[in-house]
Amino acid sequence: MMTYDHNWRVIEAGRGPIETAPSPWSVWGIRLAAVLSVLIAISLGWDWIEAFYRGVAVNAQISYKAFDQELAIGPPLHASARAIIGDHYFSDFQLPMGYATSLRHSISPYFGPNPPEQYPPFSQILFIPFSFLPVRTSAVIYLALSAALFLVPLWLLLAPLKTEYRIFFLTPVAVLSTPLISLLDRGNDIGIAVGFVAWAIWAWRSERWVLCGSFLAAAIALKAYPAGILVVPLALRRYRFTIFVVAGAAVANLISLVMYPGGYFRNLREVLPALQGKGVPLTQLTSWSLYSVIPKTVGLASGLSSTYNLLEPKGLVVWIPSILYLVGVYVVIRRGRVPQWCWGPLSLASIQLIVPFSFAYTTAWAPLAAVWFAWGYLVDVRGMVPPESKAEGWIALRIMLLFALALTIAPSVFTIGGAHHFHTPVGQYLSPILLVITLCTALFYSLGPVSHESPPGELIESESIIAKL
Repeated sequence: MMTYDHNWRVIEAGRGPIETAPSPWSVWGIRLAAVLSVLIAISLGWDWIEAFYRGVAVNAQISYKAFDQELAIGPPLHASARAIIGDHYFSDFQLPMGYATSLRHSISPYFGPNPPEQYPPFSQILFIPFSFLPVRTSAVIYLALSAALFLVPLWLLLAPLKTEYRIFFLTPVAVLSTPLISLLDRGNDIGIAVGFVAWAIWAWRSERWVLCGSFLAAAIALKAYPAGILVVPLALRRYRFTIFVVAGAAVANLISLVMYPGGYFRNLREVLPALQGKGVPLTQLTSWSLYSVIPKTVGLASGLSSTYNLLEPKGLVVWIPSILYLVGVYVVIRRGRVPQWCWGPLSLASIQLIVPFSFAYTTAWAPLAAVWFAWGYLVDVRGMVPPESKAEGWIALRIMLLFALALTIAPSVFTIGGAHHFHTPVGQYLSPILLVITLCTALFYSLGPVSHESPPGELIESESIIAKL
């Protein structure tokens, strides 16, 4: 377990400082908060101009369009989603709750006309308690719990910072952010899944390995997006931990399937086809994934009509960028030359990047990554000696990651225009590009010759100003 001395350096029992743990108020943590504050101010200013001076619906330009529609939620009542606030439905909440209602009426949602897409059996079981309450009451409780599960571990990871500084840091990083706004707007359970990931890192920080693995398994069982994070224990050769997490996620879903009526194996045969989903052609143009950059770039250069052949690729083509990204992250971690404030956020970014259809709420990883980036050394990786990480070192890598995080987190109402009136939101387009550039830079440091300025294994203190706050 890590403890800290008066300068907030990591101390291992009886051995003295083994590495410096920069506070969230390290130089680069302050710079990230400053950049986010400026971007939020600019976005709000442009929002005001567009809405009140030019009569433009900003909703049509924002990184995530808050357009919600009435959806059929299927049997047993053949009901439709009900508007909760105005004409907004929070459909990603009502959809799994509709499936849970079907389960309560002994009807398996996998046998209906609209089987659950991207909702594993475990996730629908969790929605059963909400199905007993009125829709608006359950929505309020669910959204409050989602926000709490998402924000509380970030708050705890900022310890031992004072309360006022945690509020000051988390307001631009997590609260006024694309991730929290979009996941609450949709009511999507990705906020709960990423909250479990954050709790897993909190448990890792205190070396509670069973608890850490349990939280991570729950995140993957609830939503498959965090599965890419397993590249971290694999690269660190924590194979038993990886098996524990994979087995836990699988067992949680297999046991949940027992509660589904209509026969266990019959339901099991329907799960995988349902999880693959039915892609809508234009979905790639609103995705934040790695692959989505390809059709968007072609659209900017040649117009919308030139993207049609790229929107629904067959076979493994759509997964090639994702596979290459995970291999790159594995190499960076395995080589151990790049500080964890870099490979930690890059591994978390897999939540957004590797699944081809990743909407704005999959950016929920970014506030957690920002806390890691600001701390510097958030967790103790045994067997890996930290490379030098002075505030004036790794400048190129720090700047790239800072802007990648900033463009992912900050709500943006700006778009990039291209040929034949093709437009794409700035954050949605540039976020995966900057993350890939950051990974390529990290690979250069990892595979290139050892620099005399940052030799791996040399323990040099990073500056920290937490003691002055």
